Amino acid sequence: MIQYNLFENYTIYILISNLLAFSGMISLGYAQNAITWILSVELMFLGAIVNLITFSLFYYNAEGFIYVLLLLILIAAESAIGLSLIIHYFSHKKNSNIESYNNTKI
Repeated sequence: MIQYNLFENYTIYILISNLLAFSGMISLGYAQNAITWILSVELMFLGAIVNLITFSLFYYNAEGFIYVLLLLILIAAESAIGLSLIIHYFSHKKNSNIESYNNTKI
C-alpha cells in the first residue's frame, strides 16, 4: 500500500492559495453588489490564510497558526461590521448596489 503524505507536496497548497486570492481579486473587480464585495475580500483573506498555514508547516513554525487565528478573528469582525452596515443601509434605501453608496452622507 502506498502511503502519501498530503503535506509533502506544498506546491498544491500554494497554488490553492493563489487561486483563492486571484479569484477574490477578479470577483472584486466585477462586484456590483456590496455582499459580493465582502465575499471577494473574504476570499482574498482565505488565500492569505492558506499561504500562512502552508509556510508554517514547511518551516515547522507554530507562529503561522497563531497569526491565522488572529486573522480569522479579524475577518469575522470585518464581515460582521460590513454586513451590519449593508443591512442598515438596505433597510433605509432598499438598494445594495455599490454605486449608490457614494451618495450617502456620513
